[in-house]
Amino acid sequence: MFEIIRKHEFIIHKCSCKKVLDLGCIDHDLYDEKIITNNWLHKKIQGVASSVIGVDLLEEMVVRLNKKGFNIVKGDVEELSSVNELKNKKFDIIVAGDLIEHLFNPGRFLEGMKPFFHENTELILTTPNCFSTSYMLPYIFSGFEIVREDHTCWYSEKTLKQLILMSGYAVKEFHYRSEKIINGIRPFFRVSLRKLFPRFCEGLIFVVKLRK
Repeated sequence: MFEIIRKHEFIIHKCSCKKVLDLGCIDHDLYDEKIITNNWLHKKIQGVASSVIGVDLLEEMVVRLNKKGFNIVKGDVEELSSVNELKNKKFDIIVAGDLIEHLFNPGRFLEGMKPFFHENTELILTTPNCFSTSYMLPYIFSGFEIVREDHTCWYSEKTLKQLILMSGYAVKEFHYRSEKIINGIRPFFRVSLRKLFPRFCEGLIFVVKLRK
């Protein structure tokens, strides 16, 4: 039976004692609530990494968070070459957590990552799974498509893998992910379904390296 991978646990383990670049780290406008509940991924990464720099477009929030002790710079993840604070820096881990589905130019984004790689750098890409029952069933039965207003695309395992390979990377790891927790009958069946049929899980995780 498939082992369910949880995004935060997986990324935090990867970032432990590593030099990390966390892209799109603010997570919309939810960081205040997530800081209080200890559910903000960037803060969790900060707690385990040897060093971490965050990048996000939300300038006002960047200023507020840096006053709280975080190290976040304002920048467009599709134009990282223009971010002065990142000049000549290399990272062990680059995190793009549920980010690529927001972008206008994902190919440019992946190309722009390459200057920050050294020989062993890993880029972690996570994104919703377009074939998840969480998204398909509401659309099948009600015609309602569950998608954020700032999402530009959906990915499947195959389409994201093709984009990765076409961009000059090699896939080191691939996992389906789910955040479902059993706390009743319906979640029990949902978790069981995902363990039996992982392709219906909510999300995808790719770990990629530069292709030699």
